[in-house]
Formats: sequence, C-alpha cells, structure tokens
Amino acid sequence: MLGGVALIATLVALIVTDLVSDGLSISGIGTWIAATVIVWIAALLAAFVLPFLGLKKYLEERRV
Repeated sequence: MLGGVALIATLVALIVTDLVSDGLSISGIGTWIAATVIVWIAALLAAFVLPFLGLKKYLEERRV
C-alpha cells in the first residue's frame, strides 16, 4: 500500500474501532495522529520483518 493511502486507511480503521468498541478511547488531535502513525509503522515493520522469520515460505506453501 502506498504511504498516504495506508495512513488514511489506518486512521479510518482507528475511527471505526473507536466508534464500535467501548475499550478504546482516543482524545485529542495529537493523540489521533500519533496512534495512526504508530499503528502504520508497526504494520510496515511487520511487512518487512515477518518474511525474514520464515513466514514467507509458510504462506507460499499455503497458497499452492
């Protein structure tokens, strides 16, 4: 996913989660921006790190 699109998708996901669940409460624009960036960075790191941990081979075998 492109960076800007991924950031917006993450923000939308956080907004929906905030509206639907009682366990998540985010207040303040700075907190919203920080939460969006943190979740986006975690997803980005996972996309680059997990294949090196052997999951790439597992997922390729699973597709076949």
